[in-house]
This record gives sequence, structure tokens and C-alpha cells, in this order.
Amino acid sequence: MTKLRFLLSLLLLMMLSIPANANNYAGKKILWIDSYHKELEWTAGIEEGIDSVIRKTSATYKIHRMDTKRNTSPEFKEAAGKKAKDAIEAFNPDIVIATDD
Repeated sequence: MTKLRFLLSLLLLMMLSIPANANNYAGKKILWIDSYHKELEWTAGIEEGIDSVIRKTSATYKIHRMDTKRNTSPEFKEAAGKKAKDAIEAFNPDIVIATDD
């Protein structure tokens, strides 16, 4: 599983680094919807990859974490989805990155 995570993280980094030109992101707002939580190793790797690309730009960047890895009930997940939708509507991003569930 560790090899798979590494390969997926590497693929994500490669995909994100291709269009990473500061001029392309000037004034843009980017929202990352993370299904899990910050302490999860998998999430930390994805965050590192996204952050390494976005910090080279002048984009405004926010993270919304749903925490569905630790809270697995259908009710919690439904509420987390609604909160994610509200976060998108409130921030009104140009780009939404959604990972995992």
C-alpha cells in the first residue's frame, strides 16, 4: 500500500506541476476539499504536493477538511458534504481540488 500511495502522490505532483506558472494563477482562488484530516499521512503527502505548487503562484489558497476518515457515520458524511458545498459557495473558488472520498 505504501508503494501505491507513493506512486499516486508522485502522479499528483507531476500533474500539478505542469501548469504551475505564477502568471496563470494571478488573482485566482483555489480550494482544496480534503475528505480526511490533517494528521493522516496520506493527506499530509497530498497537501505537501499541492502546497509545493501553489506557493509558487500568487493564488489565494484554502483548505476545507471533511474528516470523514475518523467520522464514518452516514449522517456525519452527509453533513460534511453539505459543509463542503457551503465552503465552495462562500469562497467562490476558480479551482476546486477534491481528493479521496
